[in-house]
Amino acid sequence: NGRTHVIGVVCHDITDPLVSYLLTAIEAEAEKQGYHLFICTTYSGPMEEARQGDAYINLLHEKRVDAILVFGERIIEAEDYLADCPEVSFAVAAGITAKGTVCTASLDYFGAGVEAGEHLASLGHREVAFLKGPHSSKSVERRQAGLREGLKKSGAKLITVGEDSASPFDQAGYEGITTILASHPTVTA
Repeated sequence: NGRTHVIGVVCHDITDPLVSYLLTAIEAEAEKQGYHLFICTTYSGPMEEARQGDAYINLLHEKRVDAILVFGERIIEAEDYLADCPEVSFAVAAGITAKGTVCTASLDYFGAGVEAGEHLASLGHREVAFLKGPHSSKSVERRQAGLREGLKKSGAKLITVGEDSASPFDQAGYEGITTILASHPTVTA
């Protein structure tokens, strides 16, 4: 019937706790259904993730996989793969896409930000720092907006740090914390 019984997976990093947990569950169910996974990881920096992800999706399409799972919001935000592979079934495992042809399971980044902001405010925090990082994405923007909304009810202030850093993530985080401690001594969370 033209099936390969292979499901392609494109993800940024299989060591991400959420991704590894989902991959374990997906692989177990795929095996029960007689399918195998073909996993491609981008591991590159955020600026290259979409380009590399698109290349992997094209490779999986050429290999005629039955479906493709995508974990990686920069890949999903690009959405070029929808035009390239119209006959392949896509399940986008994280992120939000505007196209109706893709099955999407998304995290509620805004809602989680609101809950975090409300929780921090309930603990008495009035100045909260947000380490945005050098490479913004829709999920980061949603998380930040939700946090700001959750803090707003109590009059707490959100300070964003790290937007201009060109350092790798771990170094940018260190630089962001150092900046907060030096320039915003009243931050408590």
